[in-house]
Amino acid sequence: MEARDLKLADAEREISRLAAEVRRYEARYSTEDGVTLSVGSECDLYSNEISSMVLRILAEYRDSSSGDSRRRDVVKAIIESNVEDQFAAQAKSKIKEVLRGYVKMDPKVKKALEELGFQIDKQGKHPKLIFQGDERYTFTLPSTGGDSQHGGLNAASDLARLLF
Repeated sequence: MEARDLKLADAEREISRLAAEVRRYEARYSTEDGVTLSVGSECDLYSNEISSMVLRILAEYRDSSSGDSRRRDVVKAIIESNVEDQFAAQAKSKIKEVLRGYVKMDPKVKKALEELGFQIDKQGKHPKLIFQGDERYTFTLPSTGGDSQHGGLNAASDLARLLF
């Protein structure tokens, strides 16, 4: 039974890795009407990630700029003409909910994090989370939430800052 579970976990990791690779290829070769921006070697780790990120950055610029200017009007028009995907906001909320009161990596926490696109490596002393199979976005959770009084919420905040 345990060997089958290990094979299943390996297969699920491979499926996740391949899905991320498909997203990279789709992002690289898709075309859209309007302004085209090259994102270089980066690709969406989840649906509409980069366009949503650009919209949030533009909104921050709009909110921090003062007065009327052509630049601000163009930024405002871009924001109003595009819909930001809500995955990031929903994921932040879900991560906070899952890690509130975090004590250990139990099956419920593991399942919720995997549903958000994390792979979980429990080989070391502390569980490591890898987002969408991209090793650049690895986050180490405390082995127990008791590492500090607010360990789970601090981890959720740090994780959201890293990814979204």
